[in-house]
Amino acid sequence: MKITKSRNFRDLTAAGAPGQQSIRTGMLLRSAHLDNLDNDEKREIHSLGIKTIIDFRRTEEQLTPIPEGLEHVSMVHIPIGDVKHDDKKIKKTPNGKVDLGSLMAANEMIDIDQLWIKTCDRYEEKIIKYRDELVQAVSVCTDIKRLPVLFHCVGGKDRTGILGACRT
Repeated sequence: MKITKSRNFRDLTAAGAPGQQSIRTGMLLRSAHLDNLDNDEKREIHSLGIKTIIDFRRTEEQLTPIPEGLEHVSMVHIPIGDVKHDDKKIKKTPNGKVDLGSLMAANEMIDIDQLWIKTCDRYEEKIIKYRDELVQAVSVCTDIKRLPVLFHCVGGKDRTGILGACRT
């Protein structure tokens, strides 16, 4: 796939050895937000035959509910909240990424294992809190009339990753 302006864009069914995939290739895709796609990438999405795009971003996170050039695709907005860090305590690196040391200090953690446990706890909280929304998303992803489906949030990691983990 030639999509580079949306991080984490990939076919979830492409993982695994041929014949051991649980879903036909090209039916379930994930990515970060689609706001920065150029016209060639929008044509690529069109050529993939994507019928449905699920957007997990909250309304205030959406630059555009339907990116220009993707009006032919059925858009399903299923907002899932995101845990926000206290930006006053969290430092960013020069390239805008969260500094791991300040993240750990802000959460009073002394080692990476504690950070891993805290991250897993946040995912679990999100799954419990947004159960109905995730059930709705799974329902869309399993509706043969809506396939292929592309789902995304802002970064294509956390909210998107939770649904991606449900693929098998």
